[in-house]
Amino acid sequence: MKPIVIILFSILFAITTHAQQHHSDGVDDVLQYAPYAAALTLKAVGVESQSNWKNMALNVGISYVGTMAITYALKHSIKSERPDQSDRYAFPSGHAAVSFAGATILLNEYGKTSPLIPIAGYALATATSLHRVNINRHHWSDVICGALIGSATAQATCWINKRINTKKSGRIDLSFSPYGAGAVWRMP
Repeated sequence: MKPIVIILFSILFAITTHAQQHHSDGVDDVLQYAPYAAALTLKAVGVESQSNWKNMALNVGISYVGTMAITYALKHSIKSERPDQSDRYAFPSGHAAVSFAGATILLNEYGKTSPLIPIAGYALATATSLHRVNINRHHWSDVICGALIGSATAQATCWINKRINTKKSGRIDLSFSPYGAGAVWRMP
């Protein structure tokens, strides 16, 4: 129960701080980062996670950068008009992508500690996505694709980081060449 209280406190603090600074209904602008903030806050207060600080920071940073790179490359390539016709960068939803990437980090880091933690993360990500549709900034397809991009990018990031840093079964070296990518297993 303590992790849930910490997550909710972090969200409340972020929302009130944002509202005081911007005087707007930018709840979705804050909520998109709440799962990432929750993951780092839980680690900071000592809740048991699957990774040490270094690997969690790598998971958070690489998943965020990867998610945004894919999302914005698609936005600027596809140029889909928003439902409110404010611009042509609707597809895919960046808010959905970021929030679902953060929720997937929560799942990978805290899913074994408590199933309520990733459930709360995915609930926040879903609320963020629903809000984007509700305020007429996205179509359903935009937020669904954003959610898939964020989840897949974060899952791949955690999987690769775990494989690179494994110590129990040996060392895995990743190699890339013009002929393809590969992984080589070596004894330590």
